[in-house]
Amino acid sequence: MKDFGYIIKISDLLLNPGKKDIIKFDNKFTKKIPNLTNKGIKGEVHLEWLNSGEIKVTLKNIHASLKDTCGTCWEGFEREVIVPFFDTKFVLPSRHHNITEQIHDEEFIINTKNETIDIEDLVVQSILLQEPLVSRCPTHFQCSDEIELEQEETNFGGTIVFKKW
Repeated sequence: MKDFGYIIKISDLLLNPGKKDIIKFDNKFTKKIPNLTNKGIKGEVHLEWLNSGEIKVTLKNIHASLKDTCGTCWEGFEREVIVPFFDTKFVLPSRHHNITEQIHDEEFIINTKNETIDIEDLVVQSILLQEPLVSRCPTHFQCSDEIELEQEETNFGGTIVFKKW
Protein backbone atom coordinates (compact mmCIF):
# COMPACT_ATOMS: atom_id res chain seq x y z
CA MET A 1 0.00 0.00 0.00
CA LYS A 2 1.34 3.44 -0.92
CA ASP A 3 1.46 6.12 1.77
CA PHE A 4 0.06 9.43 0.51
CA GLY A 5 0.00 11.14 3.94
CA TYR A 6 1.65 14.53 4.20
CA ILE A 7 -0.38 15.93 7.11
CA ILE A 8 1.71 16.91 10.15
CA LYS A 9 0.17 17.52 13.56
CA ILE A 10 1.69 20.74 14.98
CA SER A 11 -0.22 21.20 18.24
CA ASP A 12 2.96 20.65 20.33
CA LEU A 13 4.71 23.42 18.38
CA LEU A 14 1.78 25.80 18.91
CA LEU A 15 2.00 25.30 22.67
CA ASN A 16 5.77 25.86 22.87
CA PRO A 17 7.03 29.05 21.16
CA GLY A 18 10.55 28.61 19.81
CA LYS A 19 10.25 24.81 19.71
CA LYS A 20 11.87 22.93 16.80
CA ASP A 21 11.07 19.50 15.45
CA ILE A 22 12.49 17.20 12.74
CA ILE A 23 10.47 14.55 10.93
CA LYS A 24 12.08 12.05 8.57
CA PHE A 25 10.00 10.33 5.91
CA ASP A 26 10.62 7.61 3.37
CA ASN A 27 8.62 5.87 0.63
CA LYS A 28 5.98 8.62 0.33
CA PHE A 29 3.93 9.06 -2.83
CA THR A 30 1.70 11.73 -4.31
CA LYS A 31 -0.82 11.63 -7.13
CA LYS A 32 0.52 15.05 -8.20
CA ILE A 33 3.73 13.40 -9.49
CA PRO A 34 2.45 10.39 -11.45
CA ASN A 35 5.87 9.39 -12.83
CA LEU A 36 7.44 8.54 -9.45
CA THR A 37 9.16 5.17 -9.33
CA ASN A 38 8.29 2.63 -6.64
CA LYS A 39 11.02 4.17 -4.42
CA GLY A 40 8.76 7.15 -3.75
CA ILE A 41 10.02 10.30 -2.02
CA LYS A 42 12.24 10.51 1.03
CA GLY A 43 13.68 13.36 3.05
CA GLU A 44 13.41 15.45 6.20
CA VAL A 45 11.03 18.16 7.36
CA HIS A 46 12.39 20.71 9.85
CA LEU A 47 9.73 22.69 11.72
CA GLU A 48 10.32 25.82 13.77
CA TRP A 49 7.69 27.94 15.53
CA LEU A 50 8.76 31.51 14.70
CA ASN A 51 6.17 33.59 16.54
CA SER A 52 2.50 33.64 17.41
CA GLY A 53 1.39 33.02 13.86
CA GLU A 54 4.10 31.46 11.71
CA ILE A 55 5.90 28.14 11.37
CA LYS A 56 9.05 27.90 9.28
CA VAL A 57 9.08 24.63 7.34
CA THR A 58 12.30 23.51 5.71
CA LEU A 59 12.63 20.46 3.50
CA LYS A 60 16.11 18.93 3.50
CA ASN A 61 17.68 16.17 1.43
CA ILE A 62 14.58 15.39 -0.61
CA HIS A 63 15.21 12.44 -2.96
CA ALA A 64 12.83 11.25 -5.66
CA SER A 65 13.30 8.93 -8.62
CA LEU A 66 11.21 9.74 -11.67
CA LYS A 67 10.42 7.76 -14.80
CA ASP A 68 11.32 10.00 -17.72
CA THR A 69 11.68 9.92 -21.51
CA CYS A 70 14.74 11.21 -23.34
CA GLY A 71 14.00 14.19 -25.58
CA THR A 72 16.58 12.95 -28.10
CA CYS A 73 16.15 9.18 -28.46
CA TRP A 74 12.69 8.80 -26.85
CA GLU A 75 13.91 5.93 -24.67
CA GLY A 76 12.63 5.64 -21.11
CA PHE A 77 15.07 6.10 -18.23
CA GLU A 78 15.06 6.79 -14.51
CA ARG A 79 16.09 10.26 -13.34
CA GLU A 80 17.10 11.04 -9.76
CA VAL A 81 15.98 14.39 -8.30
CA ILE A 82 17.79 15.67 -5.22
CA VAL A 83 16.68 18.83 -3.46
CA PRO A 84 19.17 19.73 -0.72
CA PHE A 85 17.13 22.61 0.75
CA PHE A 86 13.70 24.17 0.24
CA ASP A 87 11.80 26.30 2.72
CA THR A 88 8.63 28.29 3.25
CA LYS A 89 6.34 29.31 6.07
CA PHE A 90 2.92 28.27 7.22
CA VAL A 91 0.80 31.01 8.79
CA LEU A 92 -2.39 31.24 10.79
CA PRO A 93 -5.33 32.40 8.67
CA SER A 94 -5.44 35.67 10.61
CA ARG A 95 -1.80 36.40 9.62
CA HIS A 96 -2.24 35.64 5.92
CA HIS A 97 -1.71 38.66 3.64
CA ASN A 98 -5.19 38.54 2.14
CA ILE A 99 -7.46 35.72 3.18
CA THR A 100 -9.74 36.11 0.13
CA GLU A 101 -7.04 35.52 -2.49
CA GLN A 102 -5.19 32.32 -3.27
CA ILE A 103 -2.32 31.33 -1.02
CA HIS A 104 0.96 32.98 -1.99
CA ASP A 105 3.67 30.71 -3.38
CA GLU A 106 5.88 31.40 -0.40
CA GLU A 107 3.32 30.76 2.33
CA PHE A 108 0.71 28.19 3.20
CA ILE A 109 -2.13 28.15 5.72
CA ILE A 110 -2.14 26.34 9.07
CA ASN A 111 -5.34 24.35 9.59
CA THR A 112 -6.44 25.71 12.97
CA LYS A 113 -9.40 23.32 13.32
CA ASN A 114 -7.23 20.25 13.72
CA GLU A 115 -3.85 21.99 14.29
CA THR A 116 -2.14 20.49 11.24
CA ILE A 117 -0.20 21.50 8.17
CA ASP A 118 -0.25 19.73 4.82
CA ILE A 119 3.22 19.70 3.24
CA GLU A 120 2.28 17.78 0.07
CA ASP A 121 2.23 20.87 -2.19
CA LEU A 122 5.54 22.02 -0.72
CA VAL A 123 7.19 18.66 -1.45
CA VAL A 124 5.70 18.58 -4.97
CA GLN A 125 6.90 22.14 -5.72
CA SER A 126 10.42 21.37 -4.50
CA ILE A 127 10.65 18.42 -6.90
CA LEU A 128 8.90 19.97 -9.92
CA LEU A 129 11.11 23.07 -9.77
CA GLN A 130 14.01 20.76 -10.65
CA GLU A 131 12.38 19.63 -13.92
CA PRO A 132 14.64 20.17 -16.94
CA LEU A 133 13.26 21.89 -20.03
CA VAL A 134 14.29 18.86 -22.09
CA SER A 135 15.05 15.54 -20.41
CA ARG A 136 18.12 13.69 -21.60
CA CYS A 137 19.08 10.11 -20.84
CA PRO A 138 22.66 9.51 -19.61
CA THR A 139 23.77 8.61 -23.16
CA HIS A 140 22.51 11.89 -24.67
CA PHE A 141 23.29 14.15 -21.72
CA GLN A 142 26.84 14.61 -23.02
CA CYS A 143 26.99 17.43 -25.57
CA SER A 144 29.24 17.64 -28.60
CA ASP A 145 32.51 19.58 -28.38
CA GLU A 146 31.10 22.27 -30.68
CA ILE A 147 28.64 23.48 -28.05
CA GLU A 148 30.03 25.34 -25.08
CA LEU A 149 27.98 25.04 -21.91
CA GLU A 150 27.87 27.23 -18.86
CA GLN A 151 26.39 25.85 -15.65
CA GLU A 152 24.81 27.98 -12.99
CA GLU A 153 23.39 26.94 -9.64
CA THR A 154 19.75 27.88 -9.11
CA ASN A 155 18.12 29.38 -6.03
CA PHE A 156 16.41 26.03 -5.57
CA GLY A 157 19.60 23.99 -5.26
CA GLY A 158 19.59 22.60 -8.78
CA THR A 159 21.72 23.38 -11.80
CA ILE A 160 20.70 25.13 -15.00
CA VAL A 161 22.74 24.55 -18.15
CA PHE A 162 22.90 27.44 -20.60
CA LYS A 163 24.07 27.13 -24.19
CA LYS A 164 26.47 29.90 -25.29
CA TRP A 165 25.64 31.29 -28.74
